[in-house]
Amino acid sequence: MSNPFIGRLLARVLVIGGGIVLKSAVDAFRHVRASGGFQVAGPSHMRGLRPRPMNLEEAKSVLGLKDNATAQDAAKVYERMFNANEPSKGGSFYIQSKIYRARETIEKENNWNLEEFFAREQQQAEANAPPKS
Repeated sequence: MSNPFIGRLLARVLVIGGGIVLKSAVDAFRHVRASGGFQVAGPSHMRGLRPRPMNLEEAKSVLGLKDNATAQDAAKVYERMFNANEPSKGGSFYIQSKIYRARETIEKENNWNLEEFFAREQQQAEANAPPKS
């Protein structure tokens, strides 16, 4: 046989304890909103930083280019490496994106436009292709 006093005491403890937990949760939420929202975990000196842009030396290293490489050399190496790392063929999206960023950096630093080279290559390939029947 249970004592009604114990039942009331237990109910009271649960109500008071639940109120304390709820109040703490509301206070914590208000504090987070007031301080600018939730932050990503990690060292405080790393928050909000983006990866540094690739420099020319790193870009040449990614593509395996020498200092005296021409735009044509860069375009051929880029195309070969980019296609070799195609994710649908089992390649790595991460490596492919590094190759793409290397191309962007080399184009920017040398004032090259490799798209023009790719367009010329495509036109030459179409001109040399046998006629379709």
